[in-house]
Amino acid sequence: MSDEKAVIPTSYQEWRHCIEVDCGITLSPAYIGQRLAELEDGQHAKTKEYARLYGEDHLQRTQAWFRRAADELTGNSRLMSPARLRQSKTSFDDAKSRLLTAWLENTELQRITICPLAKAAR
Repeated sequence: MSDEKAVIPTSYQEWRHCIEVDCGITLSPAYIGQRLAELEDGQHAKTKEYARLYGEDHLQRTQAWFRRAADELTGNSRLMSPARLRQSKTSFDDAKSRLLTAWLENTELQRITICPLAKAAR
């Protein structure tokens, strides 16, 4: 029996190690962009072969891992920290409140937004 690790990565960390260490590939913006474009094109021959060999679930995981790697390179984390999420919700609530106040104070804006709704209800 061999002590080799699994060939197919099951986590982002394993995938990243496989790409960068085992394969010696630099996850540059250009490489990530090229691979992601191929993997997200369901008609691309390489994507069809990848899905056939590894399955649709693994294809989707791999796409997510490439997106995460791209986000890490650009600093655009799609996962928000709890503090940032609370701040975002507060900002959204404030904006919603300001919008409602502006709408209530502006009868022209009310007429524009309500009339199409009233016509649709008839």
